[in-house]
Amino acid sequence: MPQIPRLIAKILAPETLAPLIVAASLFLLCGIFNILYVMLHSPEEFMAVTSRIGPVPSRSYQNFIELAISLVGYLMIVAGYYLLYTGSGKIRGEAVKLSVAMGLTLIIIGSLLVIALYAQKSGG
Repeated sequence: MPQIPRLIAKILAPETLAPLIVAASLFLLCGIFNILYVMLHSPEEFMAVTSRIGPVPSRSYQNFIELAISLVGYLMIVAGYYLLYTGSGKIRGEAVKLSVAMGLTLIIIGSLLVIALYAQKSGG
């Protein structure tokens, strides 16, 4: 019995809870991206599918892949910013350079992934 409060305290610790909150918010952000796109480009379809599923307005395979691509892009951006944040605390110069380079690379590639998905969906 004393293990359950210890497990709950471990889950509610900031080291465990913060990544879970970031992952959940990114998932919702990806779903909102898809919902806003459907609302803008085909409102009649949006009204028809809103009641069926939560963060993804359509159950099609293409829509799920778009959700996964945007989630990966946003995760890469968050990971890049985290690497930049933690890289400032490094002592050795080589570790700082590597952390900054990896962080910037992740931010750029993640941003390009999300921008490319938006350009593909909007036809621009």
